[in-house]
Order: sequence, then C-alpha cells, then structure tokens
Amino acid sequence: PPMYVSLTKICGKCPYRLLQSGIHYSSRYLGSKLFSVSRDDMAKVLSAGGVPKATLEADLAEKLKDLPTMIVVFHLAAEGLRPEFWVCVYATENNVKSYVTEDEKNHFRLMLGLEPLLTEREKKKLDAMEKYREKKRIEAEMGKDGEEMKESEEAKEDGAAETTEEGDHTERTD
Repeated sequence: PPMYVSLTKICGKCPYRLLQSGIHYSSRYLGSKLFSVSRDDMAKVLSAGGVPKATLEADLAEKLKDLPTMIVVFHLAAEGLRPEFWVCVYATENNVKSYVTEDEKNHFRLMLGLEPLLTEREKKKLDAMEKYREKKRIEAEMGKDGEEMKESEEAKEDGAAETTEEGDHTERTD
C-alpha cells in the first residue's frame, strides 16, 4: 500500500510492531518474519505457555533457531472447512508462544478442533465458585454439629433421668 511506500521514502526504515489485528492484510509485506506452519506446530504455539523451538517440526525449528527475540507471524493454510489464518508469535531465544489475547487463542484453538483453554477470567470464576462451595460445606457441617449438640441437650433436658415406679432414678441409655 502507498502508506508503506511513502513512510519508507520519508524515513528510510519504518519501525513498527506487529499486532494480531489486520495481520492478514500486512502479512504479504513481512518477508522473513512470515512462516508457513503445520497444524501441529500451530496447535503447540497456541498452548497455554508456549513451547521450546526445538519441539517444532525440524524445518521450522531450523528457520527459527537463530532469530533474535522478536514478533513473527505463523500462517496456517486453509484445509477443508478450516479457513487459513495468521497468528502473531513471540519468539525468544529458545521458545515461541502466541502473541494474542486469551479469547483469540481460544478462537484459533476451536478452529483447529482443540479444546479451549481456561482464561484468567474463567479461572477466577472457578476459584470463587470453589471457595463458595467450601464455605457452604463448612457451614453445613457446622449446622449438622450444631443440630446434634441441640438434640443431645434436648435429650438431657427431656429425661436424662427417668423415675421408676419405686422412685429410684436411673440414667437414660438410649
């Protein structure tokens, strides 16, 4: 597009930062920062914490191994009903991980037929639900213990000692 050309003419090199939004439009201008990947490699990159470069397919790992820390783009070609898509990837000296939001990551995982990951927001909700359930369980146990104590106190009051016909007192055993 003219924007890239005019900025390059005016400024020489144009500094930029790759973001997921609109990456499919600018991907044709990325050159050595664009990598075609397999479905398996894309799935690895979309995992919760990323993966070591060495776990990727050999040809991709070789291309990535000497790159400095930078943002690159992985491209997965369309196959069957799955559309093609691009994912910004943060490549460090030894690892790669997707550079997208949790929601985008889950969207891509679903397109690959993978289970979505729990987002931080969902983890907080689950933790809150678990704490609530634990609180209710403790309250229920305390309530049971309280009821048992009340019953034993009532039993003592109602006739801890029963009087026999002769007037002797005996303790209740039931």
